[in-house]
Amino acid sequence: MTRSLISTQAPSAAAWSFRDPAGKLISIDGRVLRIVNPVSRQQIETILSSQVVQRFIREGKLVATKPVDFDDPNLPAEVRQQLLTDPGASVVEHELVWFPSFPYEWAPEMLYAAGELTLNLAEALAAEDLGLKDGTPFNVLFRGPQPLFIDVLSIECRDPRDPVWLPHAQFVRTFLLPLLVNRYYRTPIDRVFVTNREGLEPEEVYLLAGWWKRLRPLFLSLVSMPTWLSAHKDSDDSIYRARRLQNVAQARFVLGGVLRRLRNTLKKLEPPMRSSIWSDYTQMAHYSDQQTATKLDFVQSAAEYVQAKKVLDIGCNTGGFSIACAKNGADVVAVDYDAVVVGLLWRRASVEKLRILPRLVGGTEIATNLH
Repeated sequence: MTRSLISTQAPSAAAWSFRDPAGKLISIDGRVLRIVNPVSRQQIETILSSQVVQRFIREGKLVATKPVDFDDPNLPAEVRQQLLTDPGASVVEHELVWFPSFPYEWAPEMLYAAGELTLNLAEALAAEDLGLKDGTPFNVLFRGPQPLFIDVLSIECRDPRDPVWLPHAQFVRTFLLPLLVNRYYRTPIDRVFVTNREGLEPEEVYLLAGWWKRLRPLFLSLVSMPTWLSAHKDSDDSIYRARRLQNVAQARFVLGGVLRRLRNTLKKLEPPMRSSIWSDYTQMAHYSDQQTATKLDFVQSAAEYVQAKKVLDIGCNTGGFSIACAKNGADVVAVDYDAVVVGLLWRRASVEKLRILPRLVGGTEIATNLH
């Protein structure tokens, strides 16, 4: 699983892989390179030749990836040395995502968008007998407001007779259950992932719900039934046995049904429009309309004067100044500690295709990062 694609100005390679048995991701000289081990070399070649993969890359939904030849004169010496010690390995280069963000920094709307992208990719890949090893939001970064799937080696060749989507349980733990408790109990998304990057177990949510709620359709399928059945899973290992159907078309139909049900459940958990004490701050602030216009004019003029390419908006609220800078051509990282205003800004940036990356952070983290 790839943790992030992030640049470094250090002269030596920095490793950025996390639990990736297929290779190692490093960042060096402003480039993101992945060394693929010999066992996975054929896999990456198959992946990059996939029409679905190339379409998602063109649409900006999958990280752009290209092979790098050993004879490339620009290949860093550190990478070349590692290839010499493992002659069967190969190298690919990923596009650079200049500012990474993670699920514990997302508004619920962003987790939902990352879930949609994951299912869209899984469904499209199935048509080419490809699939995903993982169903976690840590495989996704945001480029502005648009989710981008970054873990290319999470894609693998599937047995066309296999009707099972192995990341199902992980997708439920890391997408559906966090969205469920956020919707019904206002549990913050960041609290879920700071506590456990693997998300929530059904048993944890079961303890939150009363008996009446446990019998409601969403809770029954996602929480109650898995909890009731968990008592038998230690004595029954049949769920771990490989299952193959004789008919390829039937296997694809079953797999498609699984993914459609996940999509339908995700849709039911789409974050609603909410308000908070801070979402109306611009209307409650002690500024006259003239003062607000003067402040906005100053921000726009300053951004134009310095020809700002990258802007950090601390305490962005609903993003009026972030939007002004983005419309002036800047890439903006907009941070606030209120999930509602971060979500509202993400919604607007997504609809208007503004290059704004909203992030949910606390005041202490902002101060630490600036130092």
